[in-house]
Amino acid sequence: MLDSNEYKSDSTLAQHCREADKVIGDYTKAIELNPDEASAYVKRGLAYRVKCKYDRAVADFGRAIELGNDSAYLERGSVYREKGEYDKAIVDYTKEIELCHQDPIAFYERGNAYKALGKKFEAIADFEEFIKLAKESGIVEHAKQEVERLRG
Repeated sequence: MLDSNEYKSDSTLAQHCREADKVIGDYTKAIELNPDEASAYVKRGLAYRVKCKYDRAVADFGRAIELGNDSAYLERGSVYREKGEYDKAIVDYTKEIELCHQDPIAFYERGNAYKALGKKFEAIADFEEFIKLAKESGIVEHAKQEVERLRG
């Protein structure tokens, strides 16, 4: 019989979740063997997200949070944003920022949620904070462009 680590190692999301159903099945088995392992819920939630099974993804990220995985706030916030539930997304991104010491990606994602709600000044503030905290990347350039567009 395989243990939970063997099920997890058999599945990786590094393959761009082309095998999302297999990932879901493997992490479901891992969770059955060890229901208190937060990382298994996060990884299964990511696979559910890829398959657009958002309610299941939210449930898995919520369980991971209950088990102490603070990084699941960012993932759950992203699912809420994809569902158009921007207020819930903002709450989760804010929690991620508080818990993970100014996570730059959380500022970027929260900025996008604020932008979707038409909260221009909040969006600009978050994009500018992201630019300040993030290392140079294509996303930084995108954030700079968003700030310029929002300033009009």
